[in-house]
Amino acid sequence: MGAPAVLDYDPRAVILIVGARIMQGFADGTMMALKRNQPVWSYVTGAYGAVTRVKNSNRSWTLTLTMDQSHDDNQYLSLIMTDDEMNGKRTFSVLIRDGSGATLGFAPQAFLEGYPEIGYATTNGTRAWSIIIPSMQVLVGANKEFMET
Repeated sequence: MGAPAVLDYDPRAVILIVGARIMQGFADGTMMALKRNQPVWSYVTGAYGAVTRVKNSNRSWTLTLTMDQSHDDNQYLSLIMTDDEMNGKRTFSVLIRDGSGATLGFAPQAFLEGYPEIGYATTNGTRAWSIIIPSMQVLVGANKEFMET
């Protein structure tokens, strides 16, 4: 058995493209979180222990972005939300890629759930935007192993 692997992760290598814009105004900490809204399978166990599983047809995801309140990505998202609220049908594509690994996600259509909560404090804060993705292709990949040269 060899030495344990040394794996790399670089948060600066995580790319999120919303529409035609590469988002860069993430706050420190959790920059974004992607979660499927329903499990792929639900199940029921019968009185005698038999299990029946049911495939869920809800393939939607929620992508939560935690943005630095002072970054102009907030204004970009706000303009999309305002246009959607006033005129409707303002959808956009979403691409997530971990450049230091193999995780990849793409959706041709997504929309903002609403405006973030807006707060002010004596320190710089955040804005949490929720993007609803009706259906997304996702590969949850590993990160690259450090190669000695």
